[in-house]
Amino acid sequence: MYGIKEEEETAELEQQKYQIFTLDKRPDFIEQTYELNQTAWPEFMLHDKIADTYWEELIADFSRFQVCVCDRDEKVIAVGNTIPFIWDGRIESLPAGWDRVFEYGMQAREKSSSATALSALGIAVHPAYRNQGISNMLLREMRKLVENNQFQAFVAPVRPILKSKYPLTPIENYIHWHREDNAPFDPWIRLHWKLGAKILCPIQKSMVIKGTVNEWEEWTNMRFPETGQYIVPGALQPIKIDVEKNFGIYEDPNIWMRHI
Repeated sequence: MYGIKEEEETAELEQQKYQIFTLDKRPDFIEQTYELNQTAWPEFMLHDKIADTYWEELIADFSRFQVCVCDRDEKVIAVGNTIPFIWDGRIESLPAGWDRVFEYGMQAREKSSSATALSALGIAVHPAYRNQGISNMLLREMRKLVENNQFQAFVAPVRPILKSKYPLTPIENYIHWHREDNAPFDPWIRLHWKLGAKILCPIQKSMVIKGTVNEWEEWTNMRFPETGQYIVPGALQPIKIDVEKNFGIYEDPNIWMRHI
């Protein structure tokens, strides 16, 4: 799921206009972060079972790992969510995407295990404040969290923002697309790359969203009269609908990238 609905940010952030902090310092802003995250994604992305199960606990138990930006009027304009988890540094032992790293991080907390790495979960920026370098700043603050907590790694299940325009292209092909200057084609991958992140591997099923046919029709404002695959706005690949079983499923493809 990791990504934002914005074009690449090229302008430098005028930092004097904003404040940046972790939610443990300003718990009174938690509700604003909920509202911002609710508006940052396609409706169907808000119905992931892992997020539904753990999101409030994430904010309550890991508030010092949730980074916010507010303006002079104390309005939250951006939020970056992360979670500590246990990882030995090997690509083959990475969790199988956004759902699993979220779940593993919460389970490690329950077992009182010591986390060794930090994973980004997402960045959301208010539309009026995009293209001002805020995502860049949030990623840098996440890197500081890694250093300050002596984690051994910082990774992100990156959700490429232009992939929805190419829903029939396999993610393993898309990650190799480049511009003429050899920079990554996708703006969101490119932003991570400019900060030194390396592509580790594609993720086929980073987030899995299931629902009835009626629920999918409500989430997408579309009709699905017969069984098959459908391209829907905001999805990075087609969703699968089975009318006879009254079931629909979407598997969000991402990319594991490592910063530290």
